[in-house]
Amino acid sequence: MAWLRSSGEAPEKGACETVRATQCSEFPVYVQLLRNDHLSLLYTGLPLDAFTSLGDDLTEDFNNGFHLHPRDQLLMTLMKLRLNLLQDDIAERFHVSQPCKPHNLDSRAESYCHYYGQNIIKFLIAVAPCGLIMLISPGYGGR
Repeated sequence: MAWLRSSGEAPEKGACETVRATQCSEFPVYVQLLRNDHLSLLYTGLPLDAFTSLGDDLTEDFNNGFHLHPRDQLLMTLMKLRLNLLQDDIAERFHVSQPCKPHNLDSRAESYCHYYGQNIIKFLIAVAPCGLIMLISPGYGGR
């Protein structure tokens, strides 16, 4: 199975070992899911070339503490936005674990929502008509 790369070259040596720390499969999930333009449009709403270009732009100076491949993180985000998949479904598809609930009782009390019967964190996101994200507020509890 070939890696999805705009240059068509093979992955760097050791790239699969880094990804294996979190994911079970040898290759990142985006390689398996985005095999053609139709599937890319289905899962992300973007043509395969646009996904590849966006992945290149976002990951050229990308460095974080996650072991999940950066393009898998992008695919996970786009799939959540486009398809509104459940977190359990996303975790199963990408071979990752679910986030843990807060163990701090104060945090749990502040984020508990009686209406939904679970802990919720809210963010205010302001988006301009042209699609530009103008503001993302700090998170606050679900009351």
